[in-house]
Amino acid sequence: MSLDPYRLCPCGSGKKIKFCCSKDILSDLDKVIRSIEGDQRAAALDHLTKLIEDKGDRPALLSLKASLQLSMSTLEDAAATIDRLSEISPNSSATLALQAQLNGERGEVDAAIDELQRSFEYADGTLAGSIYPAIMAIVETAIGEGRFLTARAHLMLLTGFSNGNDRAALSLLLRIDSARDLTCLVKEDYVPEVVEDGAPWVGEYRAAMLSSNRGNWRAACESLVSLSQKVPRQPAIVRSIAILQGWLGQEQQAAQTWHEYAALEGVPQDRAVEAESLAHILDDDQMDTIEKVRVTYAVNDMDRLMERLLSDRRFVRAPAGANDLFAAPDQPPPRGLFVFLDRPVSDDKAAPQPAEFPMMLGIVAVFGKETDREARLELLLDRDPAFEIHKKSMCEVGGEWLGDVKNEEKHSETSLDEWVFTTRWHPPEGCLGDDLQNAARVLGREALLNRWPTLPRRALGGKCPRDAAAEPAYRIRLLAAILSLELAPSLGFTLDDTNQLRQNLGLPTAELIDPTGKDIHKIPLCELQRLEIAKVAGDQLAVVLQRALVKGLQRTVYDAATEMLSRGLTNAEINKPSLYKLAVENAPDSRLALKWVLEAEQSAEAEKKSPAPWLVTELSLRIVRAEFEDVNRVMNILRTRHLREPGIAQQVAEVLARFGLLPQARGAEDGQPAAEAAPQAAPETKKLWTPESAAAPASQSPSKLWLPGMD
Repeated sequence: MSLDPYRLCPCGSGKKIKFCCSKDILSDLDKVIRSIEGDQRAAALDHLTKLIEDKGDRPALLSLKASLQLSMSTLEDAAATIDRLSEISPNSSATLALQAQLNGERGEVDAAIDELQRSFEYADGTLAGSIYPAIMAIVETAIGEGRFLTARAHLMLLTGFSNGNDRAALSLLLRIDSARDLTCLVKEDYVPEVVEDGAPWVGEYRAAMLSSNRGNWRAACESLVSLSQKVPRQPAIVRSIAILQGWLGQEQQAAQTWHEYAALEGVPQDRAVEAESLAHILDDDQMDTIEKVRVTYAVNDMDRLMERLLSDRRFVRAPAGANDLFAAPDQPPPRGLFVFLDRPVSDDKAAPQPAEFPMMLGIVAVFGKETDREARLELLLDRDPAFEIHKKSMCEVGGEWLGDVKNEEKHSETSLDEWVFTTRWHPPEGCLGDDLQNAARVLGREALLNRWPTLPRRALGGKCPRDAAAEPAYRIRLLAAILSLELAPSLGFTLDDTNQLRQNLGLPTAELIDPTGKDIHKIPLCELQRLEIAKVAGDQLAVVLQRALVKGLQRTVYDAATEMLSRGLTNAEINKPSLYKLAVENAPDSRLALKWVLEAEQSAEAEKKSPAPWLVTELSLRIVRAEFEDVNRVMNILRTRHLREPGIAQQVAEVLARFGLLPQARGAEDGQPAAEAAPQAAPETKKLWTPESAAAPASQSPSKLWLPGMD
């Protein structure tokens, strides 16, 4: 079928081919487009190059050529083509979209957004095809830079333009929203306010919103800023400006506008606190950080110094990954690699209280003499209030065998909150399973209630939370900081934890929300997590569960799934095995995960179904919890009753292999299934799309096993 002459011209003019720049080369254009649609890009590019030589620099041909070059990642060639196209059609929506895509591919997201907005302004009601890859290039770069509000907004725009048919955009949007290590504040569907009739400025406001709906965010934002100067301090206008600025990637401006919104009269306290918390995420100027410093010491006697370190029980062997902190090109590995503790590791077999656990001060690497460098000791240390004290302690340990400080340099930095709650304690041997999880809970709560309130904050005018709590001017910002802790997925604090902090500081607590009479679909995500689940009507529980699943709200998924199990609420889409699966995967710790696995086994047996898949999951949890007798018990049940069931032997083998418990030669030597090998010992468990790339703690990470309902 030949090319339809009434199809829109590739130049992006909005005209049909028959009436545009390529009307006399229809057959040639047909061959090019057929090659492109057949994924014969090199052939299409050759044909285009010849056509341009023969027919001249026509916008349609140059646009197609630039698109091909971008798709083939030949960016310099694409830039040259786009430069020529810009000379011919500088105000073409298609040209500007191609420039936006080029900037996005180069990682220049702000320039890409600027060109994309210009493209919308010149679109004249017709979107050029090149706008779609331009938006996706912006999305991918924004995600790589951690600018998720901007990425989500552009994905929503792309989804709207395609009427929901762009699967790549939908998939990427779902991955952002379901990422467990992103706060729900960047997953919220922020929508500009709807203003009722009556306000004298409503017409101008709605005109700006109409422009925004067409993707003209910059023009809409400029109109609203102008309107806010005429009618200042209107919450609806200010909030909509903040949203549009976030969509446009203007994070610093958006942060300031959210600060302004939070301070407006008439804004409910919950809305103000949420706005202030989002502003803190976006506001780099308010970010509190702690430096990690590399302190380099001369070494006077390597052997004597190593003897000191090896004999001092404040120094323990560092995990293998710690070597990466000191890695440098062509540098030999260190002679010794240690964790420096604040107190000696105890020989006492009685388990100490968590408050008595040694705490990590830093990481020590000892390097021998090299061709161009003397022997040295490098200490990675946080520049916290005790920085000089810890340096002095290092010198006391090294004594005369450790020389002077030769250099101090910044190694890296981390956010203050991350630093406060990073696990730096060293559990004694034998502290495993529930004991380890309980210790983590106790020490995390201690950091929340006793350490966090003592650290000065820029957002609080340099005051620490304990001092700022007495001043009304800082109340919303302090409540916002606590909300951020409550919503941080990696910290795992409960509402009871953060309410205790609020009470300690003399602040109002955040209560559970009664869902009666509320539209579950419209409740903000941060409030969805505070719903009183027991009061959610049966027909609404599935809605809560679905929203929580889509948005990666792990604790809410757990609460909703277990509530449905307790009420016996299942249907064709959400059956009992699926609910058990969700309860296990989203349990806040391995003890609760194990509880639901055991209940799932009993349920399967009661329904005359095989419990084998659940037994495999139990095996994994028992290994994590170092419950060796139960590991052997579960292995025996699987071996004697279920190993011949389809897929079970492979699943057991995968679990054993994952934990390093599968003898490598067994199956090859005697022909037996590798999964029949009993575990020999249990190991210790340790802690450009990025949100889910970092591993979650063992107690919180979803099972990597097959579970009922996964297929």
